[in-house]
Amino acid sequence: MMTIRDRFEISLPRIAVVAHDLCMVWLSWYGLHRFRYAIQPMSGPLPAMSVEMLLVLCAQGLVFWRVGLYRGVWRFASVPDLWNILKAALLGLLALALGLALYNRLGTVPRAVLVLYPFVLVGLLGMPRLLFRAWKDNQNSEFKSGVAHRVLILGAGRAAEALVRDLRRSGAYQPVGLLDDAAKLQGTKLHDVPVLGSLADAVTVARETAAKLIVIAMPSLDAATMQ
Repeated sequence: MMTIRDRFEISLPRIAVVAHDLCMVWLSWYGLHRFRYAIQPMSGPLPAMSVEMLLVLCAQGLVFWRVGLYRGVWRFASVPDLWNILKAALLGLLALALGLALYNRLGTVPRAVLVLYPFVLVGLLGMPRLLFRAWKDNQNSEFKSGVAHRVLILGAGRAAEALVRDLRRSGAYQPVGLLDDAAKLQGTKLHDVPVLGSLADAVTVARETAAKLIVIAMPSLDAATMQ
């Protein structure tokens, strides 16, 4: 049976993420107001916390929860997570606009703040997630770089892209190059892994890159061609 301490330790990362996101909501709303009133020296002091700010935090927080923003994991943040954040920011704008309209008819909210708010919020929420994932991926690959198996990948399409990410995430394999017959892909890079030639160059490139494994990432190949 789990103790209260165990439950707290499990919940702590999620609590930290919620606190971070609400801080970013506060920073977006407060920062945009400060920027908007910066050119109006007679606008008076702008309180860091007010009833309006509490309404914004509550409305946006409820939208985050309803959209399911906290079912994702920062370690695996990707484009779908950014889309989820954008959806939460836009729905949050509608929710807080409705709440503030009922509270004071949006009398103290500049229209420029309403327009810029969702985009600033997406940046402040999405960037830390992507940076955290990049840091964890890099940390994991560096940690196991000394024992990682060097892998040459046949194919440079979507399957290869997913394979490169998975191999790097595991840390046990190091992609050293890609091979593909498409002329337009020659000399390009996929997640910083270069396309080093065509499929016919597999033996030569494997020797030059000291690859220990060759992995086929071409789902369209039939059994005979794969063999």
